[in-house]
Amino acid sequence: MKAKYIITLIIFFVTVPAFAGVVMFSKMTLTTPINLSQTSKAYMDGNKLRVETTGGNMDQTMIFRGDKNVLWTVNTKAGTYTVSTPEDMQQMNAKLNELRGKMGKPAQDIVKPNFQKVSSGEKVDQWTCDKYSGTLSGQMKQEIWTTTPSSVGLSSADFQAMQAMRNFFKDSSKNQMMGFQVGPDTPQDGMYAGIPVKTMIYKDGQLQGQSQLIEIHKQNVDSILFELPAGYKKQTELDFKDFKMPQK
Repeated sequence: MKAKYIITLIIFFVTVPAFAGVVMFSKMTLTTPINLSQTSKAYMDGNKLRVETTGGNMDQTMIFRGDKNVLWTVNTKAGTYTVSTPEDMQQMNAKLNELRGKMGKPAQDIVKPNFQKVSSGEKVDQWTCDKYSGTLSGQMKQEIWTTTPSSVGLSSADFQAMQAMRNFFKDSSKNQMMGFQVGPDTPQDGMYAGIPVKTMIYKDGQLQGQSQLIEIHKQNVDSILFELPAGYKKQTELDFKDFKMPQK
């Protein structure tokens, strides 16, 4: 009887799956050039990423599939989706920069700030954080508070989908930095370390907006979330010859 009980326990622990995915909630607020508040829910599993964004008249889902090297952008309200490859992103970025050149504006590449740790042990909600200051050409660009992946039961490997997505974009806009980026385990090459908990964004010395992590945890993620929803129609790809620079 005792042996049967032990065998039952072994079978239970072997067959119960470990939490393979990560779920993350965050909020972003912009104050300039417009007032805007959005919330995002992100699902990650391996090299797959899904981000649902709502607020500011937006109801959009982005699905990145690292295994296919493709990005699907889903318009929930319209019931449509677009498909983007790295080549599509390069073409779009080249066209945008061409149009900006015609308007006498510089190319829209974003050079990342140089981050330096300025303090440790600061409390942001339930997280104990290191604070980093990001400057570019002597001007403040970002302030970021980060926590270690291990403090929330995660590791750098849990964010491989974000790394795969950065690789997806890397050739379309040289030196461009993604909005949310998990840093290495230790600060290096002017980069902060850890998971961004709170980010303050500045332009010309003025606060433009901020983003803040609300919750992050391990969770099994249904693979269906990384598939296109049934019944949605593929939207015609952007015709670049008719593309115009949006005006303010």
